[in-house]
Amino acid sequence: MHLEAGPTPGQRRALIVNLRSLIPVIPSAEPRIEGFCRVLEERLAAEPTP
Repeated sequence: MHLEAGPTPGQRRALIVNLRSLIPVIPSAEPRIEGFCRVLEERLAAEPTP
């Protein structure tokens, strides 16, 4: 049996905040950062609440 532990919801939220904080530093990466954050937010919304 093989279990894969993914990031917790709190870790995903922190990642979203950290990624968005990079936008002022790397403005050219904004579309890619926002796209990645959108995927993380969709996964957060799809997770069942405990």
